[in-house]
Amino acid sequence: MVSILGNYLHLPLNSERLQKLTENYVVSNDKIAEAIGKPLPVASRDGLVVTFKSFGS
Repeated sequence: MVSILGNYLHLPLNSERLQKLTENYVVSNDKIAEAIGKPLPVASRDGLVVTFKSFGS
């Protein structure tokens, strides 16, 4: 409801931005791996786990 109001009053939150914030966003690193010509050293999931563990210590 607020986002519709934002369309007319030119507020920072409008219908388009709300859609972008709430939609599913899927990314792939296949193009990066193909560009460098070799597999990436770790899977994304494994890298995130290591990163999260480093913040916990």
